[in-house]
Amino acid sequence: MRFKTGFGSAATVLWDTDWTPERKSQEARELPSGLCVRLLPDMAKKRDDQKVLEDLTLLLDWTLRHLDTWARRDLHALRANLPLLQAQQHLQAVENAVTAAVRPADTGGVAPQKKTPAGKTKVITFNYKTGQQDVRKSTEFDHARFFADQARALKLGLRVLTTEGGRRDLQKDDVFKGLDPHWTIVDRVASEWAEDSVEYLQSGEVAVLEQFSATALRAGLVAGRRARWAALLDATYTNDIFDPVGSKQWVPEGLLVVAGETRQMVESALEQQQRRARHLRFYAEGGNLIVGENAAGETIALVGRDSIAATAGEYLFVDDDPVLALIAEDLGIAVQRVIPVEQPGKFHLDMGLLFVGKGVVLLNDSGAQLGAAETRLTNFPNDASRRHAAKLRLQCGLEALAARDLAAAGLTVHRHKLESGSVYNFFNGEFVADENDQVHYLTNGTSTEAAMKSFVGLLVDELKVAVAVHTSPAGAAEHSLESQGGVGCRIKGAPGPR
Repeated sequence: MRFKTGFGSAATVLWDTDWTPERKSQEARELPSGLCVRLLPDMAKKRDDQKVLEDLTLLLDWTLRHLDTWARRDLHALRANLPLLQAQQHLQAVENAVTAAVRPADTGGVAPQKKTPAGKTKVITFNYKTGQQDVRKSTEFDHARFFADQARALKLGLRVLTTEGGRRDLQKDDVFKGLDPHWTIVDRVASEWAEDSVEYLQSGEVAVLEQFSATALRAGLVAGRRARWAALLDATYTNDIFDPVGSKQWVPEGLLVVAGETRQMVESALEQQQRRARHLRFYAEGGNLIVGENAAGETIALVGRDSIAATAGEYLFVDDDPVLALIAEDLGIAVQRVIPVEQPGKFHLDMGLLFVGKGVVLLNDSGAQLGAAETRLTNFPNDASRRHAAKLRLQCGLEALAARDLAAAGLTVHRHKLESGSVYNFFNGEFVADENDQVHYLTNGTSTEAAMKSFVGLLVDELKVAVAVHTSPAGAAEHSLESQGGVGCRIKGAPGPR
């Protein structure tokens, strides 16, 4: 019996039960793990054929003796297929192989560009995404114009990743007049969220996430949430909270990068430039990794606990310690300076807190909203009121856990209400430095003038961490925040001269 991959004339024979024993041994040795993990289940479904059963046994035995040569994603697939293969007795061996499949660090132990004012960021990068047939999207274009305006006014360097059609669209209206942007042209822009697509290391190298298993990441993320959030949950809504779709109404699962093709997009672009990407071995979607410094000026990294839990799921680690060790090695910092932080009611840290540097963090405070929701529930005890109050109890509980994590790490925490859904979010932004090294903050615009005035007073007048706040057009900001991202998700600071 023959087993093939592909269709028609393009089909390739992976296995033939009529091959000689010598040929079978040779094919088993040369068969890549990605093809083997597809072949084994196909053979298992035909195990009633005696020849197939014999070859399945042979191939499975070969596989189990060479697990250390398999890619981790294929080991995860093999693990999932063990029941079908009637080989559950080998579960521990496969899981041990997954845990051992840690590639050597290749970042050189260099941290990404700091997101705090101390980073003195003078280069911003963004992805410009058009619609089908390169039709302009107003939200994308309005943000591109805003970024160009800030680059022009503050003398920032500008890097744009887009398609050839996207470049033509931006060049139509003199968006970059007086600027000399660096263009990276790709066949397809996988995501507008530049923050989550890549990390620009302080060495000038570019790092992407290595290839992960979406299923394993999600299993780890959900297991972590269940353990950490148990005391905060209303049993009525537990199923919704841990449902991949239902969670979007509570705390969305931050797994967009693994679900998309951003890694492939960036690696392909670097190959065109004859450069090689470095790799982060932990699941750090950009908004869930914030590099800055403590009060002593030492580099630290705030890492969302969802990212840590997801990474533990990827490697089947039994606790967080090996994850923290991986992060520390990749970033070139002591493990004690990797700070796990609970998700502050948001899928990414940068949607609910702002690291202003020197050991100071602004953290969301939804207490007043919870009080109002509890009052409404008392006056109007209906399903909508119960659900709204339950959501805010979870939100406030998670904010409290985040505050505890930050304080335990010796950081100073100031609680402020700086976000209101798609109406405004000032946590989400980027600190940049002008030609005189003065720090400015780019963030989302809003039509709520009182909230904007209060935030500017806090950042500029009280904390004195920036000389000015610059905001995107209010309409574009609202549309962007409705899509779960803002200015800080759309741009990424990079090291280097303008």
